[in-house]
Amino acid sequence: MPLRALDRSLRRVFVALLLWGVGFGLYNYLWPNFASSLGANGVELGLLFALQTLVNTVVALPGGWLADRFDRRRVILAGWWIAVPAAVLWALAGGWQALIPGILLYNGSNVLVPALQAYVAGRAPADRVASTFTLVFAASSLGPVLSPAIGGYIADRFGIRSVFWIAFVLFVASAVVLHGIAAVAPQAAAPATSGRVRRRVGLGDLMAASRAVWILSMLAGVVIGIDTLAWPFFPALLQARGGAGDVAIGWYGALVSLSAAVGVALSGRLGERLGASRTLAWAQGILAGATALIAGAPGQPAAVATSLALRGTLDGSRTLMTAQVGATVPPERIGRAFGVYNLVIGVTGAITPYVGGWLYQVAPSWPFWASVPLMVAVALLVPRALGRRRAAAVAV
Repeated sequence: MPLRALDRSLRRVFVALLLWGVGFGLYNYLWPNFASSLGANGVELGLLFALQTLVNTVVALPGGWLADRFDRRRVILAGWWIAVPAAVLWALAGGWQALIPGILLYNGSNVLVPALQAYVAGRAPADRVASTFTLVFAASSLGPVLSPAIGGYIADRFGIRSVFWIAFVLFVASAVVLHGIAAVAPQAAAPATSGRVRRRVGLGDLMAASRAVWILSMLAGVVIGIDTLAWPFFPALLQARGGAGDVAIGWYGALVSLSAAVGVALSGRLGERLGASRTLAWAQGILAGATALIAGAPGQPAAVATSLALRGTLDGSRTLMTAQVGATVPPERIGRAFGVYNLVIGVTGAITPYVGGWLYQVAPSWPFWASVPLMVAVALLVPRALGRRRAAAVAV
């Protein structure tokens, strides 16, 4: 699906995500080592990763409620601006604990995610929800394709704090671009025709989401939980066991971003042609091999590059599963459905990085080896799980 097929607002969302991704990519793969340089050990690093996901989880339900009750454009813009100062706080941090306020702002801004997901799904053609969704959100992966290498070079020459200042400028530019998207009326989604209806669009209605959404959310939670058990630690692994410096990690990060962009772009097309279950099963099997490869040879550039080039299957899987939510529920409940989805994946994602931190403390490769058999199990179980989701969707 070509970019020109998107309407004007979705193209602006694409550009805003692209700019944000460039800024994010400048420091993302250096961030774990920056935290370590500020005194964080393996367990404390895992705690910071867990905190990021915990905050994402806390804002999931309010985000779903806001997405269906208010103009989604306003929700998106407010959340976008909340994250902008995070880069400044990190640039000024004097210890690893000082990174926490930036985490709270950056990840707290994810209150906008259900609104953004619903906005994109709502403007997508009914027969191309998955491909539109994956195309728009591919910008998040496309943005960091070259910026990690640039960030690594800047950090090596001028220090990583200068990288955060440049990211701040890009975040501001991204928010400005986003102001051009069209407004969306508060969803007929939240019709306030009676007190009974108002109660049903609240927390009770959210928790009573269709079985299809819960099944899909739990599957996504398992996949993402296994991912966050190991992969957030890959820069630290490459530094500790592979001797990689900031420049090398920057280039590796660029490869990860390129792989993610390709994986996300392909996932929508493959999902529509081969089916979501087959696409996800193959993706998890490939990811298991990539994880074993980096765990077994973190000091071999060819092995590391191959592993990171295959890691995009994870990003494709995550985006494809998210797109399935948009195709599962009616428009008036889509915000709350995304709220449930983000809540479930957040719960597992908040726990596993902390577990991974303890494993990393024992040996840097342990989180990766522990996740390999889990990925294989998911690859084998995905078709059956998604089959139940389809059956549940028919029954709703």
